[in-house]
Amino acid sequence: MGQSAEAGSTGSILDQLEAAQRALRDHDAGAAVALAEAVLRAAPDSLDAWLLLGAAHLQRHDAASARLANQRAIELAERALSRALLQSALAEAQAHRWLSVVRHAERLLVLEPEEGQAHYLLARALLHVDRDESRAREHLRQAIAHRPELREEAARDAHLAELLAHIGDEGW
Repeated sequence: MGQSAEAGSTGSILDQLEAAQRALRDHDAGAAVALAEAVLRAAPDSLDAWLLLGAAHLQRHDAASARLANQRAIELAERALSRALLQSALAEAQAHRWLSVVRHAERLLVLEPEEGQAHYLLARALLHVDRDESRAREHLRQAIAHRPELREEAARDAHLAELLAHIGDEGW
């Protein structure tokens, strides 16, 4: 299973998820639905439970319920991916691995175009990777538009402070 549950109830939730998987393998979709729903009452953001619920509904030929369960699973997976991409971009920036920062930040912006921190990291990385000041300036504008407090952080960075001055000359 890919997602752990709250401390204290982890064992029973994991047991229920495993039992739901066994029920699906045994083609007992009714039991799988009941077990997945029990997990979701305790852990409503359990990606694994939503996936199992969707699979159980498919096995029951209930396309509408399967679609709803799988949509929730997609939302949770995208949120988790967004967090992972942001954390990876931040870690890569600390390590000065600018090409990786660009890759992670660009992927994140596909999912969340208004994520200010991703725009900020991309602006920094673009200056280091290919000196694309035009793109970096646009991403810095976007970063500050979505997270105004990043203006102060940019002012403390020598490269970004220069971009801030240019943006100030051009206007926001």
